[in-house]
Amino acid sequence: LSFFHGLEASMDAGKELAIGDFVFEFDLACLDFDPELVLSVYKHALEGFDIVSAVPASSARFSSWIFYSILNRYGHFPYRFCTERFRIISRRAINRVSAVNREIVYRKTVYASCGLKSANLQYHPVSGVNFTISRKERIYRRELAFNSILLFTELGYRFSRFVTILMGISSFAMLIYSIVIYCTGTPVRGWTSSILLISSVSFGLFVILTFVIKYLQILINLSFKRGNFTFESIEKLSG
Repeated sequence: LSFFHGLEASMDAGKELAIGDFVFEFDLACLDFDPELVLSVYKHALEGFDIVSAVPASSARFSSWIFYSILNRYGHFPYRFCTERFRIISRRAINRVSAVNREIVYRKTVYASCGLKSANLQYHPVSGVNFTISRKERIYRRELAFNSILLFTELGYRFSRFVTILMGISSFAMLIYSIVIYCTGTPVRGWTSSILLISSVSFGLFVILTFVIKYLQILINLSFKRGNFTFESIEKLSG
């Protein structure tokens, strides 16, 4: 490309130029696998799978493990995300993804929710193969991970809801404490009303923030999930 666009835009450009029935996507220029694995993935796709990924059997990096754990727990996708080296996509899957989503922020989330058959093939990485990522690419991947968590999971909403509940409990405790001090002690004039006002306003702000986050989440779902339903295949019955 003319300048650095990032992995997702580069893959989109490649798929727009590809004309075959199947398209391979290689996320990294790292060959830590036997070349025969490429043919094995292709043969597995011919068995009726629209998306087949090559997954290393070794454990992923700690940052990748955290990212995929959050995505799997709070994303509610019918697919378990993991580290993948490359994948093959059928033309049917490409057409469906393009028809449903115009802007693809993170390809894996779209593939996971397209409704077509997918599979993972595990392999044992070849030892002694090292690969490095440029600083620009690392920054891009961190931003992509952060954006994906915000867009495709309920982590932000759940955190806001938890803080709201915590603030509600704190406000109720301050209410009880203020009443007790007012009835049994000699508080400074205006202290009780000030504490009650501050607690109530703080709790109200977090409630409003929770509703705003939920509203934004609904808008995001409407924007990135334009299809009302997904189907895996169609059977034509003739009598």
